Amino acid sequence: MNSFIVTFLTLILGLGVSHVTTTMPVSEPAVNGTTATVTTIPVTADTSTEPSLGSKGDTLVQESLIAPLGKFNNIEKDMFSRCGSGFYYVYDDSAPVDEYYHGVIWYNVGCGDSNQIAKFRVNKDETVLQVLNTTDKTYISPADWLKIYESGAGKF
Repeated sequence: MNSFIVTFLTLILGLGVSHVTTTMPVSEPAVNGTTATVTTIPVTADTSTEPSLGSKGDTLVQESLIAPLGKFNNIEKDMFSRCGSGFYYVYDDSAPVDEYYHGVIWYNVGCGDSNQIAKFRVNKDETVLQVLNTTDKTYISPADWLKIYESGAGKF
């Protein structure tokens, strides 16, 4: 019975196993210890998950974009509520498939609508962050983008 439970949980939870083979007792009374062998079942990988940044890339985005935006807009980072306010980023699934993690910075106030602030990308090694300049559709440094933002986009 234990092998059945392990097999069942492996299939349900997708524990990264490429196949499962187990031997289970026959449901009828066993004669001479007869067992039935369950055939190998392929387990497909879950491809519905979005790419995510590692801790190095997350720190880069937090320190180079989120923190400066919060400071400029006087947002207290330690505030907590059911529907939080402030800046956050998510994966940009409309971006091209290339060697970068693409993300979008959003600004949210309580339970209301969110405003898209910027699109960015981080290289595969998570060492370079660039922000999309919407004027000429090129990627620029976070410092250059923040200068543009602070001079024209204003505070919320």
